[in-house]
Amino acid sequence: MLIRPNVVTRPGALLSVAFAFVGYAAAQSASLTTIHEFKGVPDGANPSGPLVADSKGVLYGTTTNGGLMVSSEPYEPSGCGIVFSMTPPAAEGARWTETILHSFTGGADGCGPGSGVVFGRNGVLYGTTSNSVDGGTAFSLTPPSAPGSPWSLTTIHTFAGGPNDAASPIFALTMGKNDVLFGAGFYGGDICFDPSSPVPAFGCGAVFALAPPTSPGGPWTEPMVFSIGAIGDGPTSGVAIGSGGVLYGVTAYGGGAFGGPGVLYSLAPPSCQGCPWTQTMISNFTTSSGKGDGSGPGGLPIIGPQGIVFGTTNGGGLGSGEVYAVLPPSSAGGAWTYDVLYMPPSLPPLHSSGPSQLTLAKNGVLYSTIPLGGANYAGEIFSLTPPTSSGEPWTETTLFSFGGNGYSPNGGLVVGPDGRLFGTTAGGYPGSTDEGTVFILKLSR
Repeated sequence: MLIRPNVVTRPGALLSVAFAFVGYAAAQSASLTTIHEFKGVPDGANPSGPLVADSKGVLYGTTTNGGLMVSSEPYEPSGCGIVFSMTPPAAEGARWTETILHSFTGGADGCGPGSGVVFGRNGVLYGTTSNSVDGGTAFSLTPPSAPGSPWSLTTIHTFAGGPNDAASPIFALTMGKNDVLFGAGFYGGDICFDPSSPVPAFGCGAVFALAPPTSPGGPWTEPMVFSIGAIGDGPTSGVAIGSGGVLYGVTAYGGGAFGGPGVLYSLAPPSCQGCPWTQTMISNFTTSSGKGDGSGPGGLPIIGPQGIVFGTTNGGGLGSGEVYAVLPPSSAGGAWTYDVLYMPPSLPPLHSSGPSQLTLAKNGVLYSTIPLGGANYAGEIFSLTPPTSSGEPWTETTLFSFGGNGYSPNGGLVVGPDGRLFGTTAGGYPGSTDEGTVFILKLSR
């Protein structure tokens, strides 16, 4: 079911979203420490998904490449990627320890786990692979029962593609109620046709759910596959879960015409057994030069206080995307309100990239990166601090510019309990030998 409400009011100015947070001073300086440099096979290479951390401060993530050299895998001759952990040292300043939890082979376990992992019960990790002869896989990775023993990987679903399944799930999964996993495939779902070409594509993309076994050792099931072709084309994120189990996601294209600038959509759960999910187009993005509405939204939407949806775009604004907030309607069926929080300065064409995945800290500060921004066009980390009173703008602070210590931070950031930021860079600075890094950014005030 598809609903198109009064789409979005666009004020055309930098409004403010004021929260009930205590006034918070933005960081004035920051220092970066690289805790691991990936070197490729047999180590990982090119991390791109977000990190997650457990209660002991151990970091977990994935790399798209590296790991085992799999010459028979046509997609990744440089390796099919790994799941890794980074264990903090016992003493401050000592080395962190990397452990490869699984190296993918390109067989039944898939290839290219670049979307990161999420936690389930008992420390089990869940993720997806996107590069394989099939449509990709979803997997679980179970910790060992005895220290030092290997982790155990199980392929819980192999995607078949449209029209009845998703394909190429290149985004992180989200854990919902009752351990149900939600995600999105860039392909799959209804078949799309480019009007300028007689050759059909691989489907517009689909949102899926994976339900755990009802008994130990049983199969996972896929209770929901929702094609988003009626409203958009090519998801650029997984889905976030809001109040009432409503899912939120974005697409790179669509919104009125083939090749349009993308949409922010929601999916409301069925109101009865066997009824369909209800899809709503919350925001129909406009052009790449609107300076008040972005285009090409990307990164997982973030659900904040009062049901406000935060996100980023790759285009629009001053030419290098925007950070936006979309405010829910004051009454059912009303229009959502699009609010521009920040427009990064325009970058040269060869370095053009919008902000990547947002992270919302407990104090209301938003953190993000610009993969090719900063003084050296190697990437930067910035924060957006909310106003303390309504009507005031958010405050942008550039925390760090990369150059010689990693290149293209694009996997999202994790805020530690002590306020430090953890993240990855996708590659090494030109001329270096590393193929991505894991870093810590310590903030000073």
